Amino acid sequence: MSPQQQTALEALVGRALTGAEVTAIDGHLPARAYDAVAAILNAGRKRTVQPTYIGDGTVSDVIGASGPGPYAMLWMRRQALLAESLPDTTLAAMTTQQQYGMALLWQAWHRLSAGTLDIGLPSVRAILPTMVSKIPGLTEAHVTALLERARVDDHVTGAQVARALEGGM
Repeated sequence: MSPQQQTALEALVGRALTGAEVTAIDGHLPARAYDAVAAILNAGRKRTVQPTYIGDGTVSDVIGASGPGPYAMLWMRRQALLAESLPDTTLAAMTTQQQYGMALLWQAWHRLSAGTLDIGLPSVRAILPTMVSKIPGLTEAHVTALLERARVDDHVTGAQVARALEGGM
């Protein structure tokens, strides 16, 4: 392992690598076995998952000039208000699954407006594509950018190792 690679991995994990780790990692670098390198870096570390709260400011920042920008936030707020004001007859016509989906989206919109939407939760990560599909002009790339903003735990992945070692960090 080159000194630059070692420095990149140390920056990724936030600590100095041990001699045993350097030796073990050296065996995996020629084959680019980055998942194996990640497993070595994560060995013995307690996994700490932390909430990753976002609000509409984060979304606006991610959307930036490549999307509908502030319009998207206004649209989301309008949709949340419309969902609140649905007549009981509309809800009665929905299946239980549709009502459940509407409730999840409604909660997500409100949490986003309050800055307390935790995109680290699997349920939220699962509905993000649905949320984005409801907003004209947003794409899957916007969802990916939002999810990449969040470091939901302190374990490294093979993809993060690859970026670090190949200069994309």
